[in-house]
Amino acid sequence: MKRTLMALAVPPLAIAGLSLGASTSQADAMFLPTGVVRVDKPIVVPAFGLARGSGSGQTVIAPAAGYTGPLMTAGPGATIEDLTLDGQSQATIGLQLTDASQVTVESVEVKGTTQVGIVGTASVGVGEQEFTDVTIKDCAGLGFSNAGANGGADYTNVKVQNCGAGMVISHANAAIVAVQTVNNTRGDGLVLRNASGATIINVRSAGNSGTGIRITNSTIAAGSAWLSSANGTNDVWFEGNSRAASLTGVVVGWTPCGLGAFQGGRENPWRVDATASAPVTGLRVNKKTNDYCVVPKTGN
Repeated sequence: MKRTLMALAVPPLAIAGLSLGASTSQADAMFLPTGVVRVDKPIVVPAFGLARGSGSGQTVIAPAAGYTGPLMTAGPGATIEDLTLDGQSQATIGLQLTDASQVTVESVEVKGTTQVGIVGTASVGVGEQEFTDVTIKDCAGLGFSNAGANGGADYTNVKVQNCGAGMVISHANAAIVAVQTVNNTRGDGLVLRNASGATIINVRSAGNSGTGIRITNSTIAAGSAWLSSANGTNDVWFEGNSRAASLTGVVVGWTPCGLGAFQGGRENPWRVDATASAPVTGLRVNKKTNDYCVVPKTGN
């Protein structure tokens, strides 16, 4: 939800450690215009502050020469929207969230970080987080890591691609809807770890070097419409003491035409440990075949 607050307009110039609270005692919002804003310290969005750009790909936050830290940090109640955080293979983290209950991240692109695209940590239980229309790509490490949001977090239309690994969610009551983790080259796609009460609906995980969807010592309240294929090790893996109360409509296995960076038909499409339980209705395992494969024509 877009908020209207008293705003500080920031010119597209280098910014040294911009903090809404420190730099603008009267402003609770910051407008970042079209252009590249270079920072030599993270932009700090304080509790219940707002950082808004002109649009993803239009407002670009990037590191100044020699700066390798996070591009932006935020705390409880912060809203970050309509901008790109571009690490340019220099900054370690795009967005760092700490004890960030009620945080909203919407229409944000993160790319080119040397470690993690978005990372959330908590020393206490947090919740009511919303991540909507977020794209993370070309990160050397993990695309998205979020832990401690035991009061719940919603992930809607989040895509992680071409990173070292995709998403790791380690908290209770996650609602994961329309999420894609694709072509992450050194790890798993979507990982739910030591979590409970998750809802995972309409997700796609393909072309990851490890497991496409990995449920580790976690419980799923409801899951449906999963497509996981062309992954390097497993397409879906229920690991340890994981449980699924309701799971329907899961498609795993071979992709016609060999689509996907790790497609070779060698992955384990559906893996459930002896200590886990994952009763599923409507499981389809695609076998290795070229049926329905259409090879694009070349030349005239």
